Amino acid sequence: FTMFFERFAVQVLEACSTARASELLGMSWDEADGIKQRAVRRGLARRQLSGLEYVCVDEKAVGRGHDYVTVVTGVMGGKAHVLYLGDGRSEEGLNGFWEWLGAEACARIKAVSMDMGQAYQNSVRRHCLAAELIFDPFHLMKMLNGALDEVRRRETVMGTGIERTALKKTRQMWLWGEENLPDRHAARFEALKASTLKTARAWRLKELWRTFKRCLDVDDAYAFFHKWYVLAMQSKLAPVKKVARTFKAHLAGIVSIFKHGFCNALAEGVNSRIQLLMQKSCGYRNRERLKTDILFHFGGLAMNPFAVQ
Repeated sequence: FTMFFERFAVQVLEACSTARASELLGMSWDEADGIKQRAVRRGLARRQLSGLEYVCVDEKAVGRGHDYVTVVTGVMGGKAHVLYLGDGRSEEGLNGFWEWLGAEACARIKAVSMDMGQAYQNSVRRHCLAAELIFDPFHLMKMLNGALDEVRRRETVMGTGIERTALKKTRQMWLWGEENLPDRHAARFEALKASTLKTARAWRLKELWRTFKRCLDVDDAYAFFHKWYVLAMQSKLAPVKKVARTFKAHLAGIVSIFKHGFCNALAEGVNSRIQLLMQKSCGYRNRERLKTDILFHFGGLAMNPFAVQ
């Protein structure tokens, strides 16, 4: 194909599926896929990451069972783009990105946002000695919601008859943010949250933690946490106390968001777009082709054959 045609083909492939693009362009599916793969290789060869200072690391389920890829996202030109895709969610899955980035670029990384997975923490500390860890607020709330739901499940089994009746069909009520609670549940939930239920006690601690984002700076965040931690440990709720201890062990990474103003929200948005891509494609049987498609659509690559390097 001529370079002019490939430039046009790339634009068509960006707008629709490979199957549909091959029909519109009058070529086979393999030829269209070949253009896509060449475009990605071209874009990766041109990519400049000299100004990269913040990255997000997240995992993405891509198949049945425990089948994951590590997705590294960064901000370039004010937009979030996928920088790297590694196999699995182990330390090795992220090590490849730092090795590809190079020691000089790794030294410029100021902070890395992630969940509390130990494998990712080990990888960052091994390769980016100057980088701070930022533990994503979304995952912190997910942990607290899990603890709250565990308290509710225990109480539905071990509580009194009145408590078990009160908690029947209330799971989602406790997990919603209070401002998101549908009006049809408002009256019932008002009575529940003011009750002496253990679940209500756990819910109040969860809602209190949601105000953590209003802290003004790192010092304010430390002060807030210590007050919240005392209340959590006094709650006598084992699941909540377990989460509180985990937060305390990772406190520096939890409060660092107020220093850098950066979190995994960008990565979560990209993950949603990746999920939509996979649904439209009805899944991928070939791992490498999935990686190519993700970089093609979400990598922010300069794939035009005539683009100036």
